[in-house]
Amino acid sequence: MNYLQITHEDVCNGVGLRVVLWLSGCSHHCYNCQNPQTWNPDSGIQFDESAKQEIFTELSKDYISGITFSGGDPLHENNLDEVLFLKKLSGSILDILLKSVNHFQKMDYYQEVNSHQIYKRY
Repeated sequence: MNYLQITHEDVCNGVGLRVVLWLSGCSHHCYNCQNPQTWNPDSGIQFDESAKQEIFTELSKDYISGITFSGGDPLHENNLDEVLFLKKLSGSILDILLKSVNHFQKMDYYQEVNSHQIYKRY
């Protein structure tokens, strides 16, 4: 999984102050996409232990409301396993949002995200 940026203290991508993980890879190629530079799954930086530690350091701050997965498409085949793993690690103490195909989805129940993928709760 590759990512383009980790934003700290974001107020534009969900309720409250949030951490946003901007992921690479999207096969939807929507007309007028606001982030076409995220379409290539090989662009950006390899998501490694250092990036994971950066996210969890930020999430441990008491004023952070949660995390938003955006991009690209967090549910792109290159991202799905790691995104679901991060969701599992973060537990139920945080508000977790996922932005896919121009819609915010709360990651807390079974939900169809698009015609090809289903998100399942752990």
